[in-house]
Amino acid sequence: MAARQVGALAALAALVALTSGCATQSPTLYAWGSYEDLIYATQAKPGTLTPEAQIDQLQKDRQAALGQNKRLPPGWHVQLAALYQQTGRMDLAREELLAEKSAFPEAATFVDRLLGNMSASGVKTP
Repeated sequence: MAARQVGALAALAALVALTSGCATQSPTLYAWGSYEDLIYATQAKPGTLTPEAQIDQLQKDRQAALGQNKRLPPGWHVQLAALYQQTGRMDLAREELLAEKSAFPEAATFVDRLLGNMSASGVKTP
């Protein structure tokens, strides 16, 4: 009987060891920072965060990502570009759109359309 209990305990210990290995978090590909929280906050409660406050937070996130040597996620530059556009800083908005296009070539059609819209509104684009 004792041998059976030892065998059952050994099997249980092996099972716990195997499943706990699966529970560890793998490193993320992108540095998300507060990007998702900002998007949620501005959609759930519009007007609670000013564009300037969001820009400041995203700039902090950019610095943190650089410090961790991680990429910013898809859409991050577009969001920052939209915030710059809201504050009238069209040159910075254009730079962020070009950064999105460079980081994610698959977004080129979308970004080109946004740049075209900026051009149509009288903003110079490359």
